[in-house]
Amino acid sequence: MRHTKPILILLALCIPLFQIRSFAQGSKVVTSRQRPRLPAQLDGATLQKLLNTIEKPQIASALKVGYFGGRANAQSLPVADSFELLKAALKKEPVASKRWFWLQNVRGWAAFRCREISPDEGYLAYSELFAQAGKAKAAGTVYAPQTALIDYISTINGRMGLLAGEDGESLRYDERTAGVLVEAWTAYVSLLQQTDGRWNGREPDWNGAIDRLSASDEFIAAVEKTLDDPKTERTFTLMMAAAAVIGDKTPQRAFVLYVQAKPLLPKGADRKIDAPIAERFFDNWLQLLLHDEKIPQAYTMLQDRITLIGSGHTALLKLQLDQKDNKGAANILGVLALPVAPESEVLAAASLLNNRWDKNRADVLAASQSASLLQSYLKAARPRSVRAELTARWRLGWVLSEQKKNTQAKAALSLKQLKFDEAQLDSDTAFILQSIRAMQAKLEAK
Repeated sequence: MRHTKPILILLALCIPLFQIRSFAQGSKVVTSRQRPRLPAQLDGATLQKLLNTIEKPQIASALKVGYFGGRANAQSLPVADSFELLKAALKKEPVASKRWFWLQNVRGWAAFRCREISPDEGYLAYSELFAQAGKAKAAGTVYAPQTALIDYISTINGRMGLLAGEDGESLRYDERTAGVLVEAWTAYVSLLQQTDGRWNGREPDWNGAIDRLSASDEFIAAVEKTLDDPKTERTFTLMMAAAAVIGDKTPQRAFVLYVQAKPLLPKGADRKIDAPIAERFFDNWLQLLLHDEKIPQAYTMLQDRITLIGSGHTALLKLQLDQKDNKGAANILGVLALPVAPESEVLAAASLLNNRWDKNRADVLAASQSASLLQSYLKAARPRSVRAELTARWRLGWVLSEQKKNTQAKAALSLKQLKFDEAQLDSDTAFILQSIRAMQAKLEAK
């Protein structure tokens, strides 16, 4: 246990600070605080009142998780009786009304989670709901079919592996499972058309479901049919979902979809490209290119990314180093040494170089490049946050001290010129400061 802290410090010195962001541009999640509590004993009259107001997402969520999700109290109305009340309520509702969508949503969820209910009900519920997805916006509830779609795919990826049909085989082998998944894709496309290409919440894990069902051919055919339909608007989200599905089997086709999707990158109110979404887009594109060893295309894409959104320098540097392109690496490090270089890219590049040198101490060039980059960053007349300044000094002090350049390391770690309120530092920045002081103490002891 005594070695834990040094390991954590080393990781922090060599790993860039970043977060992975999703393509999702918004989310509408019902949290446990928002979800109303169900009564300890759910009788028929109370359930009927809930069904009469089920168009409220919080009510549907409470019934799914708090009752049909396996938490029904032993003294409550039996699940089979409750489900019959739900179906009776469904029959009274006009097809594709707001309440109808939510009743089907809960019906599908319950059927794949309650032993008292046949899975047949689940297939019917989701199939009927997906078939009417094109009317969701008119009913005022795009969210209901969206959550149903996520529920169904999550069921395939999880619980369905534990469920068996009448023949004893897993429901994943039931032909209806793949059939309804294709219907879910059609519903997905329809929902995107109704929301200007935006998807609320997390994206469906199409690939996970396809792999578990061994249904790639059938599903890819449905995706290609969508792309060939001139009536279908090619939105960015749709193109990305299609590329993700097609990429594993036909990377070349996915490359084409990425090229076609780039002009569709979402923009904010200021008409600038949404940077987090664009970063995830280019990261995924790079992975696809590298997996298929398309190195020249990866170079071109990364240079285009830098021009378009001003990030990607570190990814390009890594590619150049991996390809032993020393001239290219020197050029991009020259760009990062400029006072206008993105702060996050400077620190990430230094982290990359530190990591490479730590793994191969013979690569003294990486250590030299890291030190030079950090020194130019700290000397430049540019704004720096306290956290960025401390991070740069910490990483520079480490790479110098590891090379036995103790005098230079002490100078890099000096905080005399910095002014900040230590009590106001967040926990991560406080940890960096503590690590700098520990390194200073170690150097002084030598």
